[in-house]
Amino acid sequence: MQPQQQQQPYQPFQPQGGQWQHAQTMPVGAPQQPAYMQQPTMVAPPPPPPKKSVVWKVLGGIAAGVVAFLVVGWLLASGPEPAPTPDTPAVEQLVPEKSDLTAGQRAVYLATMGSIDQGLVVNEARAVRRGENTCLDIQQGKSEAQVLTNIEARFSGGNATVNSEGAALILEAVKVWCRPA
Repeated sequence: MQPQQQQQPYQPFQPQGGQWQHAQTMPVGAPQQPAYMQQPTMVAPPPPPPKKSVVWKVLGGIAAGVVAFLVVGWLLASGPEPAPTPDTPAVEQLVPEKSDLTAGQRAVYLATMGSIDQGLVVNEARAVRRGENTCLDIQQGKSEAQVLTNIEARFSGGNATVNSEGAALILEAVKVWCRPA
């Protein structure tokens, strides 16, 4: 067995003459790494926002419905439509409360309208109402040119578009049952 040598405690370098009494020693513990080599610290994500209660969701839906209802009501009640000027046709006029059409005349009229364009009879009540308005034009003594212009405007839109040829055919279908004034 060899005798163990006793280690001397670390003594920093001290020049002769005792100018330095103690050299700085390294800190105890793990060596420090430069900042660019350090692992990034993990940050926890922010907590989720608190959930809305069912009451707030219901109240929000009700509020949205009320706002939509008010907007639609405002749009519908924005005022009466301006009266037609002499150069623009009256699309819808007042229709007499009692129709001059008999059941047989109504069936023939709707069949004729369907042969002109099926889109004209998608809504039969509307087709009859528009025919009665055309009859009113005739009874009021409007010129045939004005009546044809009104027919084009009155029957176009929705499911059908009426040109001048279609307007002439519709006028003939209305004249079958319309009594002049």
